[in-house]
Amino acid sequence: YFADAEECDSWISEKLHLLSSLDCGSDELTCEALLRRHITVQTEISTNASEVQRLRQEADRICSAVSNKKLSRTDQKTILGSPMMSSQPSFNISEEDSRIQTHMKAQIYDHQIQIENSFSALQRKYEDRRQRLQHSCMFFRFKNGCEEMEQWMRLKERLINENDFGKDADNVEKCFEGYITDLAAHGLVIDQLKTLCETLESDNSEHAQTSRILFDDVYRREELKGFTSVLIAHRICDESINWLKEKCEREDYVAVEDIKSLDTLRRKQEAIERDLVPGEERVKQAHVLAENVASLYPDQSDSIKTKIRVLDDQWEKYQIKVKERKKNLEEEAGIQMFETSVDSLMEWTNMMVRKLSMREKINDVEIAENVAKDHRDLGDEISTQDERFQEIEHLHATVAKKNTDIVPLLEELREARENVCNMWREKQAWLQQSMDLLSFNREADQLNSMCISQGTLLDSAELGDTLSDVEILLRHHDEFTETLKAQENRFKTFELTSEALITSEHSESE
Repeated sequence: YFADAEECDSWISEKLHLLSSLDCGSDELTCEALLRRHITVQTEISTNASEVQRLRQEADRICSAVSNKKLSRTDQKTILGSPMMSSQPSFNISEEDSRIQTHMKAQIYDHQIQIENSFSALQRKYEDRRQRLQHSCMFFRFKNGCEEMEQWMRLKERLINENDFGKDADNVEKCFEGYITDLAAHGLVIDQLKTLCETLESDNSEHAQTSRILFDDVYRREELKGFTSVLIAHRICDESINWLKEKCEREDYVAVEDIKSLDTLRRKQEAIERDLVPGEERVKQAHVLAENVASLYPDQSDSIKTKIRVLDDQWEKYQIKVKERKKNLEEEAGIQMFETSVDSLMEWTNMMVRKLSMREKINDVEIAENVAKDHRDLGDEISTQDERFQEIEHLHATVAKKNTDIVPLLEELREARENVCNMWREKQAWLQQSMDLLSFNREADQLNSMCISQGTLLDSAELGDTLSDVEILLRHHDEFTETLKAQENRFKTFELTSEALITSEHSESE
């Protein structure tokens, strides 16, 4: 125990000496290097915290064993012979056992308490130096920022002092072009410096007083911003107003009725939508800047608010102009879509008229069935165009108010569609008549062939030379009679079909 305790105590003393250093570096770079090196000590402290705890447990175990008289005499001799007991006079263990045990426990506990107190002091030293290094890093960063800001402001002050602002406002604006560009970024630098200064003050850093002096000096010089802030607010408002006026008054737009490409119309619509975005952004920026300047400089708030009202009025006019322009483009796009669709459908109807005008030569039923199938396909194609015609009707209802010249186009398209439907029905009727005629002729040919074949039997004058021959001929005649009876209904049906075709004024009635 005493060997481990001496080793731990030595390590604590070494680290206490290291952490007692007041060196915080000469600049931000060296200070950050010291801070990184310091953070590595935390790992060692965490590791040795468990060692201190182990020593405490070992001390408790030894003292408990001594109290219970479980410590052997050999262990007692070892403890008494340790460096911690070297200054004590020799005792006769056998005679002074109780006194030795009491003295031994006191020595162990005193040494353990000393280690724990030293370790606690080490932890406090670590935190103190860590905070000191962190504050030093912040201070060096703060100091560098103040120096850069001071240098930038002195440069701008020199530019102001070297120019005569009494000539005109344009000269003033020209002088502050560079300053306006950097103003927003350096405003953020001021905010960052303020945050660093307040942090050092709230942490009671040794650099707090110096930081406050430096920051107050920089902030006083930053009052230069007041003059330019008002100027910037007016300038941004004026630029935004002029930009919006220019957009409203532009006359170089191509008239929508002169735009013959639907893609061009779409690109024009997209361009108008894009124009709204920078306009809205300009107005927002002007509002934010004007509100900030008005709150910081109340004596200028009336003039700034007046300028903002003018800007808002111009922004509203521009939005109205854009909406009108967009509406015109949408209407023109609708008209062009309507005309394009009408042309496409008219071309389709002309193609269908050519197909439906054809009268194929139908010689047999197979050809008729093929022609009928093609005709049904044409009917399906006509049906599939119904949706396109409905879209045209809907689009016409939307754009007819803008352009009444398209009304005749729709009427012409309706007539063409009706003509296609009528021609399809007419050809359907013609095909049906052709099919009926083919069926009629085929039946007539079959019946005529049957009659001719049976007529040979009737025209024969042979009556037979023997009884057997007569019986055979008689049997043939009976069969013929039965055949006639069997075909009687067929002849009646054929006759009815003939009358029906004639009554329906079939083209081949004669």
